[in-house]
Amino acid sequence: MKSAERLVGELERLYTSLLMTEPPDLELTGTQMLALRGLADGGGMRLTELARLIRVSDATASRAVDCLVAHGLAERRPDPEDRRALSLAATPAGRRRVERRRHELAVALGAALDELEPREQAKLLALLARLNAAYSNSVSDARIA
Repeated sequence: MKSAERLVGELERLYTSLLMTEPPDLELTGTQMLALRGLADGGGMRLTELARLIRVSDATASRAVDCLVAHGLAERRPDPEDRRALSLAATPAGRRRVERRRHELAVALGAALDELEPREQAKLLALLARLNAAYSNSVSDARIA
């Protein structure tokens, strides 16, 4: 358990540092960024699918989408499978924002990664991939509110 607690602490520090690099022109919450990334990567989806993907309640996902729509980063449109329902999607501006944010994070992390030897970098990436896979396999589909 000590290793897991230490990992949580280190991930919290890294996550906080990465959040602090958010450009001041439009500061999105963590939930809003997760929603935007989910919409940019997943194409059109219904609200319940987005909520499940980012592991929040439907109400929380709806508030995040409201903000994204207000800023022109996401849109609601008729669902092609059920005209009574709405499908959510990132706008071109939303997709550009996700791409720009990923580039900013890569640049920010790049300098830190350069402190590691190439072998250490490869090992870190491989271990993170294994940890992500193991965690995904162990987590139930329960929503985190």
